[in-house]
Amino acid sequence: MLAVDPVTRFSSAAAALEALVGNSNQSFTQPIATAIAPVPPIYAPVPATYNEVAYNGYEQSYNSSNSSEPMSNWQTQVTYPVAKSQGKNKWLIGVGIGGGVMLLAIVAVLATRNSQPQVVTTPTPQPTVVVTVTSQPTTQPPDIPSPTPVSPQNVNLIEDDARQLILNWQNVKPSVFAFPFDRQLAARYTTGSLLQDIVKPNGSIDWLRQNNSYYKYGFRSVGKPRFISRDNFQAIIEIRLIEQYTMYRNGRVIESESDYYDKVVRFVLRKEDGNWKISDRKSL
Repeated sequence: MLAVDPVTRFSSAAAALEALVGNSNQSFTQPIATAIAPVPPIYAPVPATYNEVAYNGYEQSYNSSNSSEPMSNWQTQVTYPVAKSQGKNKWLIGVGIGGGVMLLAIVAVLATRNSQPQVVTTPTPQPTVVVTVTSQPTTQPPDIPSPTPVSPQNVNLIEDDARQLILNWQNVKPSVFAFPFDRQLAARYTTGSLLQDIVKPNGSIDWLRQNNSYYKYGFRSVGKPRFISRDNFQAIIEIRLIEQYTMYRNGRVIESESDYYDKVVRFVLRKEDGNWKISDRKSL
């Protein structure tokens, strides 16, 4: 089927199939190429062409009126196919046979592959590896001692700070017990029971608002404090206060609620969030 010489190849697909199946009258040891008879050359009939014939250098035409002229004046020229055309035809036949056999082989292979069961391989899930990185504790060399933390020294309240706290409170009272009745300003300088009496419901600020009243402060003076007791978180002082205040209700002065006094007042001071505030007060 794939012989070099196209003449020795199979003449048809049936001959190739018969050679594959086998012939009972032919031995398998005999080469296939010698068992097939060569294909005789096929020549297609070529129509005869008639040309004008020249004799002795003169050109003579056929006269249809003179029918008695001998037929020798006619020259029949036959063109035969050359060997090249015959070889080309045989090569095309061989290529066609080879292609057919290869097509049959491909169909057989595909049918075999389709008949075999297909095995589906399921990938095995890989375990997830989690790497935990922990920091190593830093150790100091044994020959270098670690520094010992030093606790801050607690400083007791001094006289100047105590006096300034009382003075600040006296200065903000006009904004706490009159418009705008600032509760946050009261919480900045007071704490404990004194702050609750001022900002609680129905306390000092609520009573003044409900009765359309307020205090107006005049002259005030703060003396030098005297400590009764003190530690790091609480102190009790006595201090001389001079203060003048007037209550107004509905725009009128209320004499019973107005005063001008010069007396000693005892204050309880407490340290809260690092700041000293007034926790309680009592007139002596």
